[in-house]
Amino acid sequence: MARSGYEIRLDVLRMAKDLADDRYHHEYGRRQDNAGRNNTDFELPEDDREKQTLEIANQLYAFVESKD
Repeated sequence: MARSGYEIRLDVLRMAKDLADDRYHHEYGRRQDNAGRNNTDFELPEDDREKQTLEIANQLYAFVESKD
């Protein structure tokens, strides 16, 4: 059975969310490591995952729709 456009868009959104989460957690870990090494205060990275998710999803969906 062929997948509907909604199912495809949902999959793209899930992939984008996973990528945004990965980026956030990578930056979190990097800052935590640097704070431990330099004996400085730890500061959380900006949590703009929702915005990043939508930006990444738009980029992925544009790629899927492209004819190149």
